[in-house]
Amino acid sequence: MNWVQRKIYLYNVTFGLYMLDWWERYLFNTLVVVLLWFLCYNGSRYLMEFGKRYFDHCVAVVPVLQWVTIFNGVWEECQASMVRSGDSVDLGCSD
Repeated sequence: MNWVQRKIYLYNVTFGLYMLDWWERYLFNTLVVVLLWFLCYNGSRYLMEFGKRYFDHCVAVVPVLQWVTIFNGVWEECQASMVRSGDSVDLGCSD
């Protein structure tokens, strides 16, 4: 008995399909396949909607993050130029 046959046997024994006729087993397996298709299809639709909402939220945040990054770069450049010129830089973090 190879690996696939063992898995089919385990499936039949676990769900009690070994005691059913061939047409009952076929009907049960058809219902299982339809249920799995339904779950996968609707799960993918839900994940697409969830991703679209999350992605739209992230797109709204991107300009703010770009502005903060630019401001941070300008601030660091300003601090570096002040240190080079000998001015003191007070960051307001002293004890």
